[in-house]
Amino acid sequence: MRVHVLFAVVLLTAGLAGCATDGEGSASVYVTDAPTDEFEEIHVVFSDAYVHEGGDENETDTNDSEGPEGGPSTQGDPSEEGGTEASFGQHGDRGGDGGSENRFSQEAGWISLVGTQEPIDVNLLNATGTQAAFLGEANLSAGTYTQIAIVVEDAYGIDDNGTEVDITVPSGVGRVVRSFQVESGQETQIVLDLDLDRAMTASNGDWKLTPVFGQTETRVVDDAESGEQAHEPGEVAEVEA
Repeated sequence: MRVHVLFAVVLLTAGLAGCATDGEGSASVYVTDAPTDEFEEIHVVFSDAYVHEGGDENETDTNDSEGPEGGPSTQGDPSEEGGTEASFGQHGDRGGDGGSENRFSQEAGWISLVGTQEPIDVNLLNATGTQAAFLGEANLSAGTYTQIAIVVEDAYGIDDNGTEVDITVPSGVGRVVRSFQVESGQETQIVLDLDLDRAMTASNGDWKLTPVFGQTETRVVDDAESGEQAHEPGEVAEVEA
C-alpha cells in the first residue's frame, strides 16, 4: 500500500511541475528613469530587447561580454528588490562585416521582444516616476527566464538653449541578470530603470552613455491594458508603482 501511495504522490508532483511550464504567455518591456538636471531632453534610441530562456542547456556566461572600452564586463550592484545585476557588452548582432558573433541568437536561448521594427526614439525625461516608455512585447513559452538585454543604438540631448548635443554610445548593450516567470495566458510586464546619472559621463564637454540599469520590476498585468494591445512602441504610459 505504501508503494502505491508513494507512486501516486510522485505522479501528482510530476503533473504539477508540467503544468507550471505548459502553454504560452507573453512578456512586455518598458523603460523608465529618474529626473536629471543635465538636459532639457535626453533621447535614447533603442533597437531591440531580449529575454533569455532558463535551463542549463541555454545558460550563458554573464561575464562573456566586453566592457564599454573593450575590457572586462562591468557588473552593477545587486538591487535590494531582486538581485538585479547590470552588465554591458558589444552588440554582436550589428556590424557590416558579417563576422561578429551573434550573442542574441535563438540558438543561444535569446528571444526578441521588439522584433525588426524601426529603432525607438524615447525622451527618457518624459518617462519618470510611474511613467515608462513601451518598447515591445512577444509571446513566450510559459516558464522561467533568467536575463534581459536592452540594445541602445544612439543617444542625444537637448540643452537649455534648444541645441542638440551628441551623446556617444561606446557600448550599446545593457544586460540585467534577473529571473522571472511567464505564466500561461498571462502577460508579464518588465519595467527597467535606466539610471542616467550613472549611465552618462562627460569629459572635456563630450558626453557618453553606457546602458546602466538599476531597479527592475516584473509583474503580471492585464494584457488588454498593457503591452502592444494598449501602446505603440515608444509611447510613454502609466505603469504600476
